[in-house]
Amino acid sequence: MWYECDSRVILSPRRITVNVRPWRRFGAVSAATVALVVSLVVAAPPAIAASSASACTPLTLSEARDAILSDVNAARSRAGVKALRVNTAMNSVALAWSKKQADAEKMSHNPDYSRQIPAGWSAAGENVAFGYDPRDVTRAWLDSKGHRENILRTAFTHIGIGVACGDNDRPYFTQVFGGYRTLKASTPAIAGKAKAGTKLVAKAGTWTTGTKLRYQWYVDGKAVTGATSTAFIPKSTHAGKTVKVKVTGSKTGYSSTAKVSKPTPKVAKPGTLSTRTPRISGTPEVGEKLTAIRGEWTAGTTYSYRWYRNGAAISGATAKSYVLRSADRGAAIKVKVTGRKSGYTTASRVSASTTPIR
Repeated sequence: MWYECDSRVILSPRRITVNVRPWRRFGAVSAATVALVVSLVVAAPPAIAASSASACTPLTLSEARDAILSDVNAARSRAGVKALRVNTAMNSVALAWSKKQADAEKMSHNPDYSRQIPAGWSAAGENVAFGYDPRDVTRAWLDSKGHRENILRTAFTHIGIGVACGDNDRPYFTQVFGGYRTLKASTPAIAGKAKAGTKLVAKAGTWTTGTKLRYQWYVDGKAVTGATSTAFIPKSTHAGKTVKVKVTGSKTGYSSTAKVSKPTPKVAKPGTLSTRTPRISGTPEVGEKLTAIRGEWTAGTTYSYRWYRNGAAISGATAKSYVLRSADRGAAIKVKVTGRKSGYTTASRVSASTTPIR
């Protein structure tokens, strides 16, 4: 079986070309080359979408990526270099190129990888190889000076990994590297009382100027669908559970950063509003005004009203008062008062019906 690998690196802003040199042999008859290219690249079109793993390796795509990432970061740790973080968009670029190599049954570099990975990098690189077990390919790269330099380069902060197989039953590997600045980020805090019906507000803290922030709220560690604004109101079903918020920052030229708040105390059950059954004041005669007298409720309660004719809601009749119409003649009228207050369960009370309208 043939075993080959190749590497490429781009650093901004100088332009240098390093001559091709032979790479150490692996297997019975193989020989490969290392090509290093250093240049300035500005544009970055969107990354290509990823696809599923091939069956010619003993590992799934996820397992192969994990094995390669583990070996790469172990080597960086031994060299005293910070670990690389996986970037999903870079994974997509690497996998798409591995599939292209596999389809062509030919190892080659992606001429556009530096424009396909997320924009704003200060350094970018690529390693390719084929024919190895995923658990051995990193050793092969490390045994080649050019590949080793890519793997251990301090300027790189993120990596994307792709593995795919061709009809020749050989796996093709791609690593893409990028160096991005790190956002200044704060751990968010949550303002407000952890009580059902009471609004909680995320305080993001200080981030790099120009950072775009995204929010996601969690209840007992599970993301709440649609809870992606700066504020969140726990429901009564959240009582007894904790709440936290994750803030993710992104900015061109920087690696995305996510920070998670400390959890709140357990959400308290909502309070119960003190209510009164409303009554209706006024003469039950067409043309006369009826008014809802709601009585005393819990202080701070806000109210809404709905008037009914013979049990059916009257269109548009949502004020505290209602002027009787000809359509009401002979009908019984009643009113429903609904009270709301933060931290309390919403409550409604309905009046007794009037005598038939004259």
